[in-house]
Amino acid sequence: MNPEDLNTYRPSSSGGSSSSNYSVTANTASNGSVTVSKKYASKGATVKVTTKPDTGYELDKLTVTDKDGKEIKLTNKGSGEFTFEMPASKVTVKATFKKAGESGKNPFTDVSSQDYFYDAVLWAAEKGVTSGVTDTLFAPNASCTRAQMVTFLWRANGSPVV
Repeated sequence: MNPEDLNTYRPSSSGGSSSSNYSVTANTASNGSVTVSKKYASKGATVKVTTKPDTGYELDKLTVTDKDGKEIKLTNKGSGEFTFEMPASKVTVKATFKKAGESGKNPFTDVSSQDYFYDAVLWAAEKGVTSGVTDTLFAPNASCTRAQMVTFLWRANGSPVV
């Protein structure tokens, strides 16, 4: 190459393009399953999410979040199928299921859907067996007195006249 050619030199290009693929992770759910159509997808690709509750359960909540925890918009296609547009980052898909016909609302900030006692706490609160220590705290690690235990059993049995 001559020095005078430097002004007109252009590197050659293969003309191809590249796109990054990002992971799509579906968390394991209890009382149902969640599957994704792709384990990896490029930005802008449509990803299908299929939820299937176990018998006697229904979908409570479905979320897709990016690497920063930002929620991605889902489109409900019906029959347990949803789609979303893949962002330029990895995503996590999380589904929770509740017993059919129950509200599934968790008023307690100290009880997570990941806790082994989650379903039991929601059931007891919905049925009026217990109400927690405040409207928003259940105190799952606090001691339970005999009197509280008897009250729980009495309420769970329909509060019969004694």
